[in-house]
Amino acid sequence: MSIAQFLNQHSYLAVGSVILLILAAFLLVRRARRAWLIWGALAVVMVAGWLVLRTGTGARLDSAVAMEATIASGRPTLVEFYSDY
Repeated sequence: MSIAQFLNQHSYLAVGSVILLILAAFLLVRRARRAWLIWGALAVVMVAGWLVLRTGTGARLDSAVAMEATIASGRPTLVEFYSDY
C-alpha cells in the first residue's frame, strides 16, 4: 500500500489529526489551560466518530454460487455493494 492509498483510505483520521496538532500548537503558544479540555473532548469525539461511522462486517459471500443460493432461498434478500474507501 502506497502512502497515497493510505491517506486516501484514512483521510478522516489524517485530516483530523493534523487539525488537532495545529490546535495543540496554538494552545501551547497561548498557554490556555482550560482549552486543553476542549482539545481532549475534540480528540475523543474524532475517535468515537471514526469508530461509530465504520460499517460492520455483514454477510460475505465468497462465490457467485453462494450468492445465487441466497437469492433463491425464498427469503427477501438485499444485495448491497459497498466499500468504506
